[in-house]
Amino acid sequence: MESCQWICERRRNERVPASCSDAFDEKYKDSCRGGEWTQKVYFDHDSGRCTQFWWDGCTSTSQNIFNDMTTCQGVCELPGTEITGQLPDPETKYRCLQPAEVGSCKETYPAYHFDRLTKSCRPFSYSGCGGNDNRFLTLTQCQGLCEPFMHLTDTELDCHMPLDQGHGVNDQKCLENAGFRFYFDRNRAVRKNDINKTDLQTKLAAHR
Repeated sequence: MESCQWICERRRNERVPASCSDAFDEKYKDSCRGGEWTQKVYFDHDSGRCTQFWWDGCTSTSQNIFNDMTTCQGVCELPGTEITGQLPDPETKYRCLQPAEVGSCKETYPAYHFDRLTKSCRPFSYSGCGGNDNRFLTLTQCQGLCEPFMHLTDTELDCHMPLDQGHGVNDQKCLENAGFRFYFDRNRAVRKNDINKTDLQTKLAAHR
C-alpha cells in the first residue's frame, strides 16, 4: 500500500516513506533459514541507489527492504514530480500512453505518436485507417498534449496505464493462487483493493 500511495498519490512536499529513510539493517544479509536465499533490494543511503542483496529470511524493524529493483527505484531513487493536476483533460489525457499503431490500410501518411519509452514525440507512417488515438498530424500537436507525460518516471507512467487483471480471471486454478494487490484508479485518483489484480510490484500467478 505504501509504495502505491507514494508513487501515484503523493504531493511533492510529503515526507519520504520509511522504506527509503530507514537505515538498512545488515542483519537482513544473515542466514536465518538454512540457505533458502532469494534476491531482495535495499536503498543505499551513501550512494543514493537501490542495491541488490541475497536474503535468507532474516527479519528486522527496518522497512528498507524491497522485493524488486523497479519498486525500490520508483519509490526512493526517482520520486519525480507531483502527478495530480499536471495531466491533460480527462477526455484525451491517456491517448499518449497507447501503443503506436499504423492501422490496417495500405496508404502512407506522415504522423507523430508519443513514445513512452523515450518520453518524446516521434514520427511514424499511418496507413490511413484503423489504429488508435495515439496519432497526431503535427509534432507541435503531439508535444502540446503529451508534454506532461514527458516529466514522469517510468514507474509513475505505470500509474496511468489501464488495470491488467491477468489472463486467468475466469480460470479456477489461477484464482486459487490469486491474492490481494493494490492498483491506482486513474479515473477516480484513489487506490483500490481487489482480488486477482496487478500492483506496481508483482504479477499475480494467474498472469504467468
